Parts: sequence; C-alpha cells; structure tokens
Amino acid sequence: MTLKRVTLWALPLAVTTIACGDENLTPSDKATFATAQGLTAEQGTLHFATSDDYFRIGVELANMDPDERKAWETSQGFSSLLTYTDEVTDNFELRLGEAMGRTDIFSVSADSTIDTDIPLMLAAVANKEGYFYIGNTICKVDNQSMASVESGTESDVDAALRTGGSSQWLIGQCSKSQSRRKSQSHHY
Repeated sequence: MTLKRVTLWALPLAVTTIACGDENLTPSDKATFATAQGLTAEQGTLHFATSDDYFRIGVELANMDPDERKAWETSQGFSSLLTYTDEVTDNFELRLGEAMGRTDIFSVSADSTIDTDIPLMLAAVANKEGYFYIGNTICKVDNQSMASVESGTESDVDAALRTGGSSQWLIGQCSKSQSRRKSQSHHY
C-alpha cells in the first residue's frame, strides 16, 4: 500500500490548460462520451483507467451544464459530489443540519452560511462520499485535502486523511481559480 501526496493547488491550473474541443457535441453525445473508453462506474463510484482519462473526462464533466451532468450521472448509476453539494446548497434551509453534520464537505459559519471549497473538477468525479479511482488507486477528497492509496480500500484512504497523510491545498487560491455556482454560499 503506497500513500501518495497530492498538491491540489496545481489541479485547477492543469484543468484550465487542457483544451476542450468538444463544442460541437450534442447533449446526447456528451451524455455518452465517458463510457466510450477509460471509465467505468461500479457501485456508485467512478473508476478511471488512467490519469489521462481522469483529466479528460473530469474536464468534460465539470464543463457540462447541470442538467446534462445529472442525466449522464443517472445513466451511469452514479451521483457526484457536485450534484450532492448543489442539492444541499440549493435547499439550504431544509438541509442546514445535514450540512453541519458533513464537515468533511461543507463549512458552516456562525451565521449559518453553507459553503464548500472542493474544486469543481474533483466534485464532478467524486461520489457523494468523496471517493473515486484512478487505475488501482483509490482517491478521496474532502473540504481540506485529498489522499490516495494505491491498491487500498476506503478505510485505508480515510485513515490517510485522518492522520494527515494528505496534502493541504490552498483553499482560497484553489476555490477562486475554479468558479463554482452562485448557490454555493447561503445565509440562513
């Protein structure tokens, strides 16, 4: 089992430098692109064959409009962390308690502002619990960091996050460089 450190401040830079030449795809084309190669969805978690597939598909998912992304997720039997955070922040009055219980995903301030600082691409590829795979490496993202464990389990990567075996990212820099939705923060 190998723990890999990840510096997430570099991720938005990599995402913004990847050219997306799929402007001419129809919504139905976009809904089926990822299953063509390099990706499977197993038990509600995305499994990318390679890191190249992760970046290529992650950029596509992050750039889909919410309705297209939700349709694609449904077709794959998957629900992303991005969809989950949208649902919670869009219904913050009803789900404030849920957000307060998920400090791994949300920040809730004293004035009941709900926020998340997870970069858009990571939120688009991770499941509701923050997991995804690249090859045989399990990855998990939370509101502060990301960890990956080669040939590990969810318990292994959770332990890596708890013991500080992951890199901290510059939350302000990262969240500002990849814009999120307007509904990201709400006051109750």
